[in-house]
Amino acid sequence: MQKKISIIIPLYNAEKYIEKCLLSIFNNKIIFDCEIILIDDCSTDRSLSIAKNLLENQKNISYSILINDKNLGSALTRQKGLNIAIGKYVIFIDSDDYVESDYLEKLYINAELYNADIMGCSVVSEFKNYSKIYPEYLPEDLNEFKIQLFTNKIHAWLPAKLFNLNFIKNNKLFFEPNLNIYEDLIFLIRCLSYKPKVKSINLVLYHYVQRQSSYMNSKIRLQKAQQMEDSINFIVKYLELSDSNNVLSYIASKKLDVKSKIIFLGDFKTIKSYINKWPETLNVLKESKISKYKKIILSRINCNIYLTFLLIKLYKFAKKFKIKK
Repeated sequence: MQKKISIIIPLYNAEKYIEKCLLSIFNNKIIFDCEIILIDDCSTDRSLSIAKNLLENQKNISYSILINDKNLGSALTRQKGLNIAIGKYVIFIDSDDYVESDYLEKLYINAELYNADIMGCSVVSEFKNYSKIYPEYLPEDLNEFKIQLFTNKIHAWLPAKLFNLNFIKNNKLFFEPNLNIYEDLIFLIRCLSYKPKVKSINLVLYHYVQRQSSYMNSKIRLQKAQQMEDSINFIVKYLELSDSNNVLSYIASKKLDVKSKIIFLGDFKTIKSYINKWPETLNVLKESKISKYKKIILSRINCNIYLTFLLIKLYKFAKKFKIKK
């Protein structure tokens, strides 16, 4: 018998979060008509053992546990779950997030009601000391959808969206291998190119937990920033360098995000290689969410490489001193 929803959960080093994640899913009324596909991406903590114990203690809940032979990243890990999914719909939940008790039911009922290929809901992003709600609005007109997406008026988070599995399979949609930054956006852009029927409900059903990333050293953060560049290049290529102002501004803002991270994390050689890269990012610098001090440095970045490097060093020193203080 076909399940209503296949719930795909990539798992990696989430021992502090996975219990709350799974329990919130178990509390959904239609969970017994769904399947859980949990894929461990070579966690080095107790994530897998915690998840196994929780799933094994649940009667009448269908689940599968896959374990990657090596760390594949979020894109290929999600794809492994997608390959074996048997639900009418599929949804992706991150292992450090949690959902409301009517999350699955509301999305499923409305997807059935409107015969939607993609059904979205609103999200609350939870930081350490505050939270912010992101209302979901998925326009029925696909051109409007793209405009809203490329002007940051709607988000590309996959966990806030229920997908019709036949729509994915019939159009041979997949996650791009080795692109683990902006993989949500890349997958969604691919979906849009096949003209899905999209609907949304303005209900906050998904909790996006912002994890503290202080454990990552600057080398790892720099690697992630460089991976972001690969994803940006793919998006530009996939969009065939559209001359739409909305698209160009959106891409420029993403490039600015990458450039800022790399410059403020890299050594002198790295900074030198990026200092004159993507001059179009200066056009979106003023409206960006980058701190004002970083904006001042980036706005003067073409002046002198040595001066830029000195300003970045001073910025890092001041930030470090402020944290210690």
